[in-house]
Amino acid sequence: MHANGLFDIFISGNITNIISNALCYGQVVSYPPLICPFPDATSSFFIIFRMENLKSKFLLSLGMPPSKPYVLLAEDDEDDQQYLKEVFVSRLDMVDLVNVSNGSDVIDFLQNCPDDRLPLLILLDFKLPKMTAGDTLQSLAANRRYDTIPKMVWSTSNRPEYVHECMEWGATHYFLKPSSMDEFSHIFVRIVETIKFQLSILP
Repeated sequence: MHANGLFDIFISGNITNIISNALCYGQVVSYPPLICPFPDATSSFFIIFRMENLKSKFLLSLGMPPSKPYVLLAEDDEDDQQYLKEVFVSRLDMVDLVNVSNGSDVIDFLQNCPDDRLPLLILLDFKLPKMTAGDTLQSLAANRRYDTIPKMVWSTSNRPEYVHECMEWGATHYFLKPSSMDEFSHIFVRIVETIKFQLSILP
């Protein structure tokens, strides 16, 4: 980690994928001079990326969970994404927030997670592209690996059938998206309580 908030990420892998991801999510600061093949792996390469405030997004693009405890957020609304990220940075700096934008990506991301790097909590917007929160929860319920992960849903709609579907498939809470700071504070208290409990039982 650098004093100015930048940090380096060291990655090995397919060079085409690495460069394409770097161009999307960060600045390649040592390409091409410092790219060198591993001694015994001619198809693998070593590259240094310097990123700023984008570590989780970059790791996610490679199908990798962050190294510290994190919450998996499934939200396609950019304003809601940004608001939650700011709150987490200011009030829950011990926890990362990783965002995906649809239910299908939730399933794909979790399938790539080792057992010891699953999220502390999954927070889902109900009306996600591809799969609603209800569909996503139903898919997760089919795999007992995810049973111990708390799952919360928030939505602009509190239609009873939405609430019932989510609770039936394993959601612990269903929140109406807040329209004021007071309403958000109530939701955030529940999120913080859940995260702290999950942290307390980590091995």
